[in-house]
Amino acid sequence: MQRDLATTMALIAELVSAAGQSRAQNYPDRSIRTILPFPPGGVADAVARIVGQKLSNGLTQNAIIENRPGASGTLGASVVAKAAPDGYTLLITTGDFITMPAIMPTLSFDPYKELLPIAMLAVAPLILVINSGSGINSVQDVIDAARARPASSPTRPRHWYCQSPRCGKFGT
Repeated sequence: MQRDLATTMALIAELVSAAGQSRAQNYPDRSIRTILPFPPGGVADAVARIVGQKLSNGLTQNAIIENRPGASGTLGASVVAKAAPDGYTLLITTGDFITMPAIMPTLSFDPYKELLPIAMLAVAPLILVINSGSGINSVQDVIDAARARPASSPTRPRHWYCQSPRCGKFGT
């Protein structure tokens, strides 16, 4: 993954540099602002800081990482959508931001029209984790445990829900 990220960053630096050269020979002539719509400390923040360092090195200008968390990432995305289209404001976000119009129909911007994905920077898997003392060792164990508890059981959490056909009819 580290090699893939380095290759992607070199490509982005080259593309941004080439785009700037076609507009003006002195691009970038100031810092590049990179908006991260999440709080510091997570995986996205770590990737953004690696990207920022690579951009700074490749473009000989500072790439400033600005954390703008809130509203499931749409606050930061809104900043980029409303920024001048001059190549000085970038967004590093997760791919789920494009589903926001369906979830938040009153967005102040249209991510399909106002933002353009230019590179995939990383792939971060989501994993299902449980307390090691639970006796559950697999997803099938979770399904079996849920099936063993009737819906009226006071020990069964009310928020369990599963859309997979493997779950049967236990999800509510």
